[in-house]
Amino acid sequence: MADEEKGAVESGESGKEKEMKQGGNKSGASGKPAQAGEMSVVDHLEELRRRIIICIAAWVVFSIAGWYLTPWIVSYIKAYPQLAGVQLIMIKPAEAFMARFRLAIVSGVVLAVPIIIQQIMGFILPALYEGEKKWAIRLVPASVFLFYLGAAFALFAVIPLTLQFFLVSMTQGIATPQLSVEEYINFLISMTILIGLVFQVPIVILFLTMVGILSSKMLQAGRRYAIVAIFVIAAVATPSTDMLTMVVVAVPMVLLYEVSIWFAKLAGK
Repeated sequence: MADEEKGAVESGESGKEKEMKQGGNKSGASGKPAQAGEMSVVDHLEELRRRIIICIAAWVVFSIAGWYLTPWIVSYIKAYPQLAGVQLIMIKPAEAFMARFRLAIVSGVVLAVPIIIQQIMGFILPALYEGEKKWAIRLVPASVFLFYLGAAFALFAVIPLTLQFFLVSMTQGIATPQLSVEEYINFLISMTILIGLVFQVPIVILFLTMVGILSSKMLQAGRRYAIVAIFVIAAVATPSTDMLTMVVVAVPMVLLYEVSIWFAKLAGK
């Protein structure tokens, strides 16, 4: 009897070991990373709160730094040749303060982006499968880089051409241009953010390709329609009506579309 009971216990233990091994194999096959323990909802909320606080703290610190960098930023954006002879004026008592405040806030966001992205990735990566992690680690830095690239393109190419059209070509013999500080800063910020978002086209198309909505063949087949749509978007996105500015914005978008096709092929779609 003792031998039989001992054999039953050993058999039960071996069965449990097999179940645990099978469960581990299933977990590995699903691609889900093994975790020492599952976090409760309260733990997730606590971690989310901690990461949000870090993001806000980074934004505040960099915004304070941006406040002190504002004179240097203003000296740069006033140095466009198209602004030669153009006066920046304030028409409201708090206009200069609000313009500097907006610049500081936007500068804080731009400078804090790496920390914000790091916190977002740190929160969502543990919940992703291995394949999803691999694409997320590649796409998120690429998205940040493309946004910065678009912002630089706006500051060094699109904005000078727009100012040339509005302040030089359209005012000759008609009026002496004067710019409100607040309106000028808002124009620069909106144009920079807009072009930065336009440069996210490859990331959006690659995402739509990965979820099965688009494919490289569909993108190639619709190339001519996409080019027409790009020029229409460029015409709407740029405030000036001259062809040169529209072409300067549209050509990089066409190149980004071609890059998107290459990304789609790379993803095997």
